Parts: sequence; C-alpha cells; structure tokens
Amino acid sequence: MNRTEILYDLPLFPLNEVLFPQMPLQLRIFEERYLIMITQCLQQNLPFGVVLIEEGSETEGGCKPYKVGCLANIVRRENLENGQMNILAAGDQRFRLLEYHETEHRYLAGCVELVKDIEVTSARLQPLQREVSELFYSYLQMLAERMGEEAPNTMLPEDPALLSYCIAALAIPSLTDKQDLLEAVNPQTRLETERLWLKLQMAGLKQIVPTVLPINLNTKEWQQYCQTARN
Repeated sequence: MNRTEILYDLPLFPLNEVLFPQMPLQLRIFEERYLIMITQCLQQNLPFGVVLIEEGSETEGGCKPYKVGCLANIVRRENLENGQMNILAAGDQRFRLLEYHETEHRYLAGCVELVKDIEVTSARLQPLQREVSELFYSYLQMLAERMGEEAPNTMLPEDPALLSYCIAALAIPSLTDKQDLLEAVNPQTRLETERLWLKLQMAGLKQIVPTVLPINLNTKEWQQYCQTARN
C-alpha cells in the first residue's frame, strides 16, 4: 500500500487564481511578507503552495483558502529596482491542506498531503482524449473566426491528465469550476466535464458573436505554455 506523502510547513500563497500541474504562473511580488517567503524558497530551493482564496482577501490578511492547491516551483526570477520581484513558477503536484497557520512573517504555512490521480489505463482514455483535443481545436477555430482573428498555432499535450489540466487552465473561466477540476482525482472525470463545457460553449457561439474571448489568444500564459517544454 502506498503511503501518502506529507509536507510540513509548506509556505502558502493564497491567490484569486487556480494553478494546475505543469502550467505556468507569473507573479509580481511586492508585499514584504511574500518577498521574505519567496526569497527563502529560492535560498532553500523549495516550492511554495498556491491555493485559491475561498473567503477574504489576499492583501487584507485573514483569508480562508480552499483545501486543495498546487505546488509551485520557481523557474525564473527578476529583481526590480524598487525592491519588488517578478517570478515565473510552474505547477507541480497537487496537495490537500490538512492545517495551516500564520508564520512570524505573516504569510501562511501549512501541513499538506500530496494528491494523486487514481489509475486509469491509457487505452481507456485515448478515445476521450482525442475527442476533447479535437473539440478544443474546433473551439479555438470558432472563437477566432467569430472575432475576426487567426487561430493560434497550438499543440496540445498527448498525456490525458496533462491535457485536462491544460484545458482547465486555459479555457475554463470560472474559478470555482477550475477548483472543482483541480480537486478531481480521475482524469476521465475532468475530460468528460471539459467535453461537456466545450460543447455547450460551441453551441452558444453559434448564436452570438462574443465580445470577450473566454480564451485570450495573446496572453503571456498561453505563449509561455506553447514555448515551455512539457513532460
């Protein structure tokens, strides 16, 4: 029987954003407590945890995070003249928050257990994976045509789990829907949910011309994803 891996005193960064495994995250660090936290992570070569805020505010303190988040590894930093910092991080494994507390530097830290997907055979997922990939490409093409833009030259991952994270990160606009997908431990469930969402969105696009793209085709996150090597 596999034992659940526990991490103690993991630094936590509550955000109004959901990070998925192997997806990029760009942050500007300006609060003193988070400058201290990120500096310590860099010095010790340690990850931090990204958690979606359930209640409260990230700047006012006292926020309540959701229980499932994602580890973030810092892959690049840029020190700014004003003492602030830009970082690029990449999502790693998911975790479940067991308990958390405020540290002496006023950022949160917690005890977490790592979350893994249940095992589903690739053969079982391949037809669904192909269908969802084709739907996503069609969705992008339809969006681009309706907005009078060219569709981006994209290449989706072949791994079913990574595909589900990619679509959740780039296409699903609702933070609570993203959080539900992050918490799901069955890649088939995530892909089936995304298949339904894509079909509903495509049906809606046939009726109206979107004024706001559910996917911004020019975001730095998208460009970083396309340029970043994927496992």
